[in-house]
Amino acid sequence: MKLMNKKQAGFTLIELIIVIVILGILAVTAAPKFLDLQGDAKKSTLQGIDGAINGAMSVVYGKSIIAGTEKLDNQTVETIVTDFGYPNATTSGIVAAMELSGDIQTGVNGADATEFLFYPNGASSDPASGCVVIYKEAPSSAAAASTEIIDAGC
Repeated sequence: MKLMNKKQAGFTLIELIIVIVILGILAVTAAPKFLDLQGDAKKSTLQGIDGAINGAMSVVYGKSIIAGTEKLDNQTVETIVTDFGYPNATTSGIVAAMELSGDIQTGVNGADATEFLFYPNGASSDPASGCVVIYKEAPSSAAAASTEIIDAGC
């Protein structure tokens, strides 16, 4: 009688189940990190908007110093309306200074005419929603304009 050598060809059922369980555990722990890419993108957009606002503020303030209007309210520097050297919170102020075009939404912060909102497309224009950059115009010649990033709701 001839003896046949049998070689194992393939995986056993238990080996396959163990691999599937390990892949399932990895998917459950890694999936939440990759599923929040949209929120991360919105937060990054807010950081970019904040940088653009601060750059525009600096350029306009420098031009206001050259023009000698940095201590005056309601002035115009190269078609940009300023308050105390910084762009005011209007489309003819900060939006004109930033030369905005594209996918950034804007609006005035309710009844507060000294604040202007910038938010990514798809985000709510309500500051309470928590995904917005708020530009606050200079309140006096002793204080600079400022920005506030609210990204808790992105």
